[in-house]
Amino acid sequence: MKEILEKMSSYNIFTNLLPGIIFCVAVEKAYGHSAAPDDPLTAAFVYYFIGLLISRIGSILVEPALQVTGLNKYAPYSEYRRAAKLDPKLEELVESNNTYRSTIALSVCLAGYAGFEHIAKSCKFPSESKFLIAIALLAILSIVSYVKQSNYIRQRVAQRISESKQINNDSKS
Repeated sequence: MKEILEKMSSYNIFTNLLPGIIFCVAVEKAYGHSAAPDDPLTAAFVYYFIGLLISRIGSILVEPALQVTGLNKYAPYSEYRRAAKLDPKLEELVESNNTYRSTIALSVCLAGYAGFEHIAKSCKFPSESKFLIAIALLAILSIVSYVKQSNYIRQRVAQRISESKQINNDSKS
């Protein structure tokens, strides 16, 4: 287990693992629902997976909500890439920024969990229904994450091709 943690980047620890641990501990303390098994290695994977989901919620819900409200504005991606080449500290700042986004998403997820538990208790949802709802939400989150990542990859490919063409045109001049 120590070897796994040593191989994880600080980004993965603070953006995925830590929110997963905090979420699981908070839910267990508040509702007595434990997601983590007794085996530390398996528990670490569960924490990481839950944290990964929280991070995706941050990317898919929190980030756009903050942009729509005007609370958060991004530089155009092409400008960011150029600036990152000139300022190596910029990537570290983005990592820190994403950690804050995951912290916001953690708060949203805890509030959402509390609200769902309240509704489920009031409506007397059977456990099977809660499980099916969780699976459906996981599927939707995964699909939206996949599409967002695919779009991001396509954007990077297009930018690299554009940069490559520019370099080739400059070298011909």
